[in-house]
Amino acid sequence: MVLSNNEFVFRKLKSFFKSVSSRIHFYGPEFLFKSILSFVSFTVKVPDSW
Repeated sequence: MVLSNNEFVFRKLKSFFKSVSSRIHFYGPEFLFKSILSFVSFTVKVPDSW
């Protein structure tokens, strides 16, 4: 049960990374940089609002 659950999560992550890598290939490295920048700014803003 636990093994199948881990396998399910692994497959989900695999498909997620595949879609992200395809988007990066389509939009270019700028998309990756912008997404990382927005993620960092989001994680920085979240503790301030608490």
